[in-house]
Amino acid sequence: AEGTFVADVKIPSLGTVVDALSWPFHQGRVVDFSAKRNVRFAQSGYADATGAKDMFGTLGIGLNKKVAPGYLTSSYARGTLSLGIGDNKPFDGANESSYGFEAYQSHATVVLDGKPIVEEGRLLV
Repeated sequence: AEGTFVADVKIPSLGTVVDALSWPFHQGRVVDFSAKRNVRFAQSGYADATGAKDMFGTLGIGLNKKVAPGYLTSSYARGTLSLGIGDNKPFDGANESSYGFEAYQSHATVVLDGKPIVEEGRLLV
């Protein structure tokens, strides 16, 4: 992962909402956290976490056309991109960490092998 991911879907965390979370990546690692509001709730446990806490961990694209992005349904909403950092062992990944967090973008464009598969949040395949 290289570049900056900016979530356009609010993320519930520890009883509050994280708004516009931003993660700049360099060589697959998050190098900073920022948000419009409540960034500390996305960072809860990060400072003391062990392992691959800052590593790119997961990428998902929602498939359910009956679900809208928002709160606990974002990862299922058709065309919504989910991006996670930290632990990905539950998904058979190599990152082991005591920290993991996921953010969402509902208007993402995803290109695979030169072919767009999601464009501005619309699933093309």
